[in-house]
Amino acid sequence: MVNCKRKSLESSYTKAALLFLTPSLAFFAVFFVFPLFFTLYLSFHEWDMLSPLGEAKGIGLSNFAGLFSDSRFVKTLLNTFIYVGSNLVLMPVIALVIALLLKSTKFLPRLWRLIFFLPVVTSVVAMSLVWQYIFDPTFGPLNEFLKALGLPPQGWTMAPSQSLPSILIVLLWQGAGYYAIIYLAGLMGISRDYYEAAELDGANGWQSFRSITLPFLRPTTEFVLVMIAVNTFQVFTPIFVITNGGPVDSSNVLGLYIYQTAFEFLKMGKASSMAVVLFVLVMSFSVIQIKIMRRNANGQDE
Repeated sequence: MVNCKRKSLESSYTKAALLFLTPSLAFFAVFFVFPLFFTLYLSFHEWDMLSPLGEAKGIGLSNFAGLFSDSRFVKTLLNTFIYVGSNLVLMPVIALVIALLLKSTKFLPRLWRLIFFLPVVTSVVAMSLVWQYIFDPTFGPLNEFLKALGLPPQGWTMAPSQSLPSILIVLLWQGAGYYAIIYLAGLMGISRDYYEAAELDGANGWQSFRSITLPFLRPTTEFVLVMIAVNTFQVFTPIFVITNGGPVDSSNVLGLYIYQTAFEFLKMGKASSMAVVLFVLVMSFSVIQIKIMRRNANGQDE
């Protein structure tokens, strides 16, 4: 009798849990699972979006096979890796320096945190339009500043050799505040006792930073690296607004080229195959980073 009541109670709990989870599961299925499988389906077909989906021609792996013979795809893929690599190297350093400054400042610390975090919550489109004006080679304030210093004006986003570094500056400016706040949280979690003990042992500031701060920030840094890579692989809006991938694809990335292929060239099958490649890249990098983080955590526990 008791077992029957227990099973009935567990069944009621299960039904109630499913009832509460249904809206979230439905949202997940509609906006993630379905698009994922639909993209995978289209990657094996040729479809221009103008004809009915039922008339889409199945072409097997031809879309994937033809990607690396497409010079634009190779160029945008290389640019994407350059963006990701540059952000992985520069962003943690810049963010950590900002976090150290925010932690040490005693004058209106909350105001400074807000100032550095503002680019994160500012509209990306509005921010990109402002940077487009800043980089304008004719009327932009950046070139006016260079002229005032007696330096020659630069092409910035209009020059093929400078467009990619220019966009990189925008990405670093936009994301540094977000990762700085994460680092700041990590710094606040380090007990002051460690630094006091190091001072008693005669350690200077650099030695304390190297032996205490960096080791304790290792989990934070690993998380930051994963987030930087995932976000940079998917960068789209700043490049779309400021350069639209130009000039001559010098600043184009995989996310933007997928959009152009699908909605400008109407090659949805090819665009879907590139989206699958991008998904695999992001997932692979995330899995590798998570495994490294777990291995490091297990090593520290031992």
